[in-house]
Amino acid sequence: MKKNLIRCAALILALASIFTFTAFAADSVKGDIDNDNKVTNTDILLVAGFCVGASNLTDDQQAAADVDLDGAVSNTDIIGIARIVVGLEAEESAAGSSLIVKAVGKTEKTEEPEVIETPEVKEEPVEETKVPAKNYTDEDVYWLSHIIYAEAGGESYKGQIAVGNVVLNRVKSSKFPNTIYGVIFQKSQFTPASSGSIYRTPSQSCINAAIAALEGENVVGGALYFNTVGLNSWAARNATFVTRIGNHNFYK
Repeated sequence: MKKNLIRCAALILALASIFTFTAFAADSVKGDIDNDNKVTNTDILLVAGFCVGASNLTDDQQAAADVDLDGAVSNTDIIGIARIVVGLEAEESAAGSSLIVKAVGKTEKTEEPEVIETPEVKEEPVEETKVPAKNYTDEDVYWLSHIIYAEAGGESYKGQIAVGNVVLNRVKSSKFPNTIYGVIFQKSQFTPASSGSIYRTPSQSCINAAIAALEGENVVGGALYFNTVGLNSWAARNATFVTRIGNHNFYK
C-alpha cells in the first residue's frame, strides 16, 4: 500500500513538471535566451557556447533555446535562432507550430512584392492581301501567246507585250470582234492566221508576255494596228502613229 502511494505521488510530480514546462514554452519567446524580449546575435552566441560546452544555460534558457521543440538544444536550434534573427522563420517546426511562439510587441507586416503590370499589347488585325480575280482563261493565254510568237517571236519582251496589247485593244474596240480568237482569225487581219504559222509552239517569253498583257501591262496605249517598219501599209497611211518598238511601228 505504501509503495502504491509513492508511485502515485511520483506520477503526479512528473505530470506537474510536464505542465510547467509546457506552460513556459507557450509563454516564452523562442530564441530569446538572454530574456531581453528580442532575438539577436547575442542569443545565437549563448546557444552556440552551450552546444560546444563553453557555457551553461538555465532550464528556462534551454527551453527558450529549443526552437525545434525536440527536447534538446543542438546545432539545429542555432540555425533556427539565426533564421529568426535574419527574418527567415521556418514555416513549421517539429511540433507543427511556428518557431516564434510569441511575438514581441506587434507583429511586423511582411511587405508584399510589388507586382508590375505589363501593359496589354493589342495585336493589330492583319489585312489579308486579296489576289485579284483572274479575268482571262487558259484559251486566252493559248491564242494570245501563239499570235505574239508568230508576229513578234524575234522581238524584245517589250515588243512581244506590245503585239499582245494591240490584240486586246481590238477586243475592247467596237470596230473588231470581242474575243481574242475572233480578233486573230478576223479575215485579212493577221497573216499567221491564214498562213498557218499561228499554230507553232510559242516560246516561254511569248507566253509570259501574253499573261502580262492579259493582267494589264500596256506599252502602246490605245494602239490598234502595227506593221513592220518601212512598210507602206493602210495603217501607216491612215492611222495615227503612236510609237516604235523594235521592228514594229504602232498606230491608233
